[in-house]
Amino acid sequence: MRSMPKRSTVESSQTTNTRSDTKIVTPKMVGSWEAPPFQRPVQTSKKVLALVEQLKATGRLEDSAIVLGEWEGRTYIVDGQHRLRAFMLSELERMSAQVTVHNYEKGPAGLRAMHETYIHLNSHLARHRPDDLLRAMEGVNVHLHQIKSACKFTGFDYIRRGPTSPILSMSTAIRSWMSSASDVPGGCSKGAMDMVMDLTDTETKSLIDFLSLAHEAWGDGVENKPLWAGLNLILCMWLYRNTVLAPPPDNPKKKNLTRAQFLKGLFALAADKKYMNWIFGRSGKVNEDTRNPAYRELLRTIKNRMNAEGIKNFHLPCPDWYKVTQGRRPIP
Repeated sequence: MRSMPKRSTVESSQTTNTRSDTKIVTPKMVGSWEAPPFQRPVQTSKKVLALVEQLKATGRLEDSAIVLGEWEGRTYIVDGQHRLRAFMLSELERMSAQVTVHNYEKGPAGLRAMHETYIHLNSHLARHRPDDLLRAMEGVNVHLHQIKSACKFTGFDYIRRGPTSPILSMSTAIRSWMSSASDVPGGCSKGAMDMVMDLTDTETKSLIDFLSLAHEAWGDGVENKPLWAGLNLILCMWLYRNTVLAPPPDNPKKKNLTRAQFLKGLFALAADKKYMNWIFGRSGKVNEDTRNPAYRELLRTIKNRMNAEGIKNFHLPCPDWYKVTQGRRPIP
């Protein structure tokens, strides 16, 4: 077990008060404390088993504190779950331990602050990802909950690890969607957590609609993995915003794509070997070197599909950031 200071110094603007005392801890008390949604699974390691024997000999937890968080009427184990696991395995009726309790304000801000405390105390043990915090926020953020409920192929971990695993991480979905809202796709520097806070009812509904169309067209197959990655995903989202969701184009002879027509375009991307070969290996890079040629290939593939379907006078935007590349003119 690692050594910790007797008193926790981790506080934030969302911590209303902190108290630290030496307490007698019982199994009943431990049973009433919950694991927050961002906690990692408990493992009975050799260190845990060694601590079991130490507790049996001394009856007290030395040189480390149990850190708890009080939030919305419940008490959560922010740090010390493996030490508490050792205590429960020891079958002792009680132990003496230093217990630090942070009281967090209600709502998402308090949960986020509790997660920040957890990250601070465990940052030297494991690398934490944006999805770790988003998982914790699902229960208190209505928009995040709506996305997860409607798009069950999204998830927070074990992405594309098996036939029943999620195919799209929640952080990738949200970052890509919010980044596609700018004039230049991929131009947003905010993190996934801040982007979740920026989601509105309208944005959430539109994101769910796009993801549903994409899943219908691309499915769960590993062969379509590049389509679910940053470059293609952001460009398709940007095109969806600027055709299906956009006001009518200035040219009265042109029309935006309908939802059904856009779905045909998404199907075309998965079926076009040339596009799939081109996007493979470039799927995670969104910059000027990849964005412009990728958009050219994307437009060409969708335009060919619309022509094959006999769809005429459709509008595909040619934005300022889309430059002539490799001596080829942009597709109107």
